[in-house]
Amino acid sequence: MSSSLITEGASSSMEKRRKTKTPTNAGGCAASDGVDLISGLVDDVLVRILELLPDARDVVRTHALSRRWRGLWTRVTDLCFDSNGSLGFKESGDPERFVCFVDDALALRAAEKEPAGVEHLAIFFDISKHGQESEQLMPPCVQAAQGWIHYAVQQHPVKSLVFHLDLPWYYINDGGHEVFIKNPAMNLNGLASSAKLETMDLQLSDVKLQLPSSAVFASLTDLSLGAIEVEAGGGHLLARLVSSACCPRLRSLQLVDLTVPGMEGPLLIDADALMELTLEIGDLRILELRTPSLRVLRIKECYQLEGLTISAPRLHDLEFVIQHPLHIDKDVGLSSVERLKIQLMWSHGYLFDGRNDGTIRLLDCCRLNRYLEVCLQVPKVCHKHLVDTPKC
Repeated sequence: MSSSLITEGASSSMEKRRKTKTPTNAGGCAASDGVDLISGLVDDVLVRILELLPDARDVVRTHALSRRWRGLWTRVTDLCFDSNGSLGFKESGDPERFVCFVDDALALRAAEKEPAGVEHLAIFFDISKHGQESEQLMPPCVQAAQGWIHYAVQQHPVKSLVFHLDLPWYYINDGGHEVFIKNPAMNLNGLASSAKLETMDLQLSDVKLQLPSSAVFASLTDLSLGAIEVEAGGGHLLARLVSSACCPRLRSLQLVDLTVPGMEGPLLIDADALMELTLEIGDLRILELRTPSLRVLRIKECYQLEGLTISAPRLHDLEFVIQHPLHIDKDVGLSSVERLKIQLMWSHGYLFDGRNDGTIRLLDCCRLNRYLEVCLQVPKVCHKHLVDTPKC
């Protein structure tokens, strides 16, 4: 790693300590007589101290404190790089320095002769507040993010990967006008299989994502994808990713704030082990579930949903929030549902007619539920014959 990156934080901390008066006890003597008591602790205790630091940048910089600390950070198995932490971006150029630091830290970790494997890697990268500069930052930052995902999945496999990317939607130009920024693209098509990965959480700020086409994640149990635009025509890759063929042990799946442009056919989720599913896909039209182990299902903000087929004989909790006429397969199996949460839209004459038909049909299919929660949405309507009604 570049020595300047490591020593930057350490030097700053040392300078602060020089300016701090050593505390004294009641007799007027220095409390520690200048002895470094922490460095005298055994390695396992020092590693535990490093594990408690919230930002991995602080963990890595301890490498430069002294010979006693050198290399200890490579025994830390959980690393979290957070750009919004105490060392958050404050100046122009900070995002690039963050990218370089993470790159160098991961490279140094990989180069160690006997490093402890990284079990859990989390990276939170926010460049949403860098104004016009962000437009130039986005391509290299997304490229770096793509490299970090490859590092964690195939080059130096981890058990848990969390990556949250925050990008700007627009900036204000010199003329005071809003300039909207085109979403960048990320390509994970060539991502290799991983037998180690158990948890993956990717929140990508509407990046256009090309999904893996052949990877298999044999141990993956928890998958969360959020704020992603699947590459046009990539609906079949999404279905493959969440299937038993790709993730045979998948138990929890969240697809939130996704768009899947160009998907004319149904989204088929064929997952034998899946127990909990949350869906928020704004342009989803037809959904088919083959999930024999499913216990909890949440369908929210799927406002274009027109057709639903469910095979989930163990389904217990169902939350269903839609605002579109919906065809539900007559053979849909919902007799096992005990807890049901639905949303109904207030209607006045022709206004919003038919919006509740799908929900009522669903309610009819869940006749054996023991707990029912109904959310009534009452919009404010500006019309001379109607009175504004507050939302309940």
